[in-house]
Amino acid sequence: CVVGKVDEDGKLSGTNLAYLYPDFKSALIGTFKDGVMVFAQEAILTGYATDNSCIKIPQFTEPDGRLYQRELSTHEFVTTSPTLADPYETVMVEVKKSKVEGANDGIFARKNTGKNIIMAFYNGIK
Repeated sequence: CVVGKVDEDGKLSGTNLAYLYPDFKSALIGTFKDGVMVFAQEAILTGYATDNSCIKIPQFTEPDGRLYQRELSTHEFVTTSPTLADPYETVMVEVKKSKVEGANDGIFARKNTGKNIIMAFYNGIK
């Protein structure tokens, strides 16, 4: 989900907004337009501050690392940065050789999780 202060039109547009991953710890902080990421960097949720005695404002580490940008895939294009690892997926999954006969590489959980946990996002070719 996208979190942060809305602009004067009540939209999640501007700088210092964050996409908070399903683990509610990992985040991408940067510039968003109408709730859609333009570009951002990785950060970690550190806590919350309270505004106006009731509104919880998430607090994050300083954004750091490589720049992520929104890219829409097509039949001819997937991404300009194929080796840029997603920060959430790096913690949740890994690719390695499958033990299934006749299979090649597979995607595997890095840790035990409960049911209905999002492990990875697949953009793929559209």
